[in-house]
Amino acid sequence: MDLLNCLFMKPKYLLPHLYKKIGWWITIPAFILGIRFFTPLNVFPFPPLDWIKNLLGDTIEEVTMFMLFIGMLMVSYSQEKDEDEYIGRLRLESLQIAVIINYVLLMIAACIWHWLDFLSVMMYNMFTILVIFIARFHFLLYRQKNRCMKNMIKVERARMNLTQDELARLTGVSRQTINTIESNKYVPSTILALKIAKVFAKPVEEIFLLTDED
Repeated sequence: MDLLNCLFMKPKYLLPHLYKKIGWWITIPAFILGIRFFTPLNVFPFPPLDWIKNLLGDTIEEVTMFMLFIGMLMVSYSQEKDEDEYIGRLRLESLQIAVIINYVLLMIAACIWHWLDFLSVMMYNMFTILVIFIARFHFLLYRQKNRCMKNMIKVERARMNLTQDELARLTGVSRQTINTIESNKYVPSTILALKIAKVFAKPVEEIFLLTDED
């Protein structure tokens, strides 16, 4: 668990945010190539795809596989624009869910397919964890962005003459976390909300205000 915390919750172990866009530019074409040539679905009948296959020849499988691995790893291991402890927790939760679902699917597949058919399943299984992780993580990010809760942190900081750095130290989080909460970019956990309210010596409901959408 400590290793997972290091890899998925510490920004210093993540690539800069720019690499996430590069990762998508690599992943999407590779995903299209994979579906077009390596699945029973004969979709994307696009002439340039056949030209790419003719150009790469027998190496197209390896090239597509490496593109998928590199692209999805860059998407998974790149920082968000506002990277903080909360985003790190979402990463860790998404990884745990991905691992559980991946091995449940693998056990089900082992009961259904055997021998060479199961080898084909294993080939797809190489990508399952990353696919589930990326889907889960971005779903949580999307859901979080659509949640709305106003707060009075900026007002209370001004009243007590506290900077974001000082409030962060008092509550045991980073300045960036305080900044994203203060900017209404995400809703803090119950524990963090209580810590912030304790610093301001006010009830939680006077610091964090529900909107009509909540």
